[in-house]
Amino acid sequence: MRIITLTTLLLLAGCTANARSSSNQTTDESNAAELAKALDGLTPGKPRSCLNPLARRYETKTIGDTILYRVNKNLIYRTEAPGCSHAASGDALVSVNYGSQLCSGQILQTVDFFTRIYTGGCTLGEFTPYTRVK
Repeated sequence: MRIITLTTLLLLAGCTANARSSSNQTTDESNAAELAKALDGLTPGKPRSCLNPLARRYETKTIGDTILYRVNKNLIYRTEAPGCSHAASGDALVSVNYGSQLCSGQILQTVDFFTRIYTGGCTLGEFTPYTRVK
């Protein structure tokens, strides 16, 4: 009886894991398509380690673990921030700045808008500028 119960539990666990990996793959494909659409027609440049958010106004968009800082239709900065996927689901990104710049290696926290509870954290990568070639 124990062997049958154990076998059934293992089969159910395998089915659940397979369903989760299938939905993760669909999400990854959706994120890749959305990212390609956002950067369509733009050419990547040399990565830089910091951005000055006080010098320019940025429109921020999170796609999976990627954050896009849009300056205008001709310039977007892209950074990889593993763990920031909570922001894509509607959470706010909160940074504590000790200077006037956002730099790679800086830690951001994600906060739920309604409950104001911290939901996670992530670290910024290098900022790659994407520009439109005229």
